[in-house]
Amino acid sequence: MNYTSKGRFPSVSKVVGVRHAVLAGVLGVLLSTVALAVQGEMSRAFPIDTIQQPPTFSVQEPSTVSAGFFFSCGVALDSSISCWGSNSHGQTVPPAGSFSEITTGSLHACAITTNKTIKCWGGDSNGQGAAPEGSFAKVDAGALHTCALRTDQTLACWGSNDTGQSNPPSGTFVSIATGHSHSCAVGLNQLISCWGYNNEGQSSPPAGLFTSVTAGYEHSCALSTTGAITCWGNDRWGQSSPPTGSFSSVSAGDFHTCATRSDQSIACWGSQAWDATTPPAGTFQSVSSGHTHTCARNSDRSVSCWGRNNFGQTMPPSAPFTVTQTG
Repeated sequence: MNYTSKGRFPSVSKVVGVRHAVLAGVLGVLLSTVALAVQGEMSRAFPIDTIQQPPTFSVQEPSTVSAGFFFSCGVALDSSISCWGSNSHGQTVPPAGSFSEITTGSLHACAITTNKTIKCWGGDSNGQGAAPEGSFAKVDAGALHTCALRTDQTLACWGSNDTGQSNPPSGTFVSIATGHSHSCAVGLNQLISCWGYNNEGQSSPPAGLFTSVTAGYEHSCALSTTGAITCWGNDRWGQSSPPTGSFSSVSAGDFHTCATRSDQSIACWGSQAWDATTPPAGTFQSVSSGHTHTCARNSDRSVSCWGRNNFGQTMPPSAPFTVTQTG
């Protein structure tokens, strides 16, 4: 999940005189207030944190990785989990056990155990970490809610429901995605259903047949059966204006989107704050877009991450990976 051009946001011009200095200070306070409101749990300010060193996976290689808000987590080949980045809410302290899939949200993470139950940790202010009992095939963490695909292909969601984002439709599905305050899923009929907040049209999917869907802050994207990408919702930073071409996967971050092309190169669009949309050269097999950072699995199974690194979230283990996905 689970928030702007290579030069970041436009900077305030030089100020001359006391009046301009005061105005600049007021503007800075206003921008800081807005930034805090956007960043995850609006009732809590992020504590000052320090950059953590990436974990060391001893003999076992990590098999899955997920990029979240200011942290990332990975599942190793021995099925254990390690996380790195911000630990403001305990989101980088995973439980012990054996896992097969990992997803990261704003301040929490969830994983599917090898016996197909779900465990969550980190922030739980809205119940987003209180997973239901049952057998699950997929899980996706949003900002303050989480949704999962049961093994019988029905949906379950929990956590914040102030905009209906945790009220999934009935039916059978093959793909699930959670954004900030909305959710989407691809049905067995390859049609997309979305629910939750729709202020920017992020919950109004287009007609057509699709194989997968991904949800960002206020936009959504999907991979069509032809390999093309369609996006809808907020496009203020160009995050809903995908390039043409044939793709194999797509991942929506908060204000940017990245995808792997059929030739294994990566294309990113939307906000370029902290260079989150500037991938390295090379060939890749999958990509995961977080808040303001992105990670991708190279064809040699190593992982490359780029973007903001204020908490060490772009410092993955050096061991090779087999899958890269976003939370």
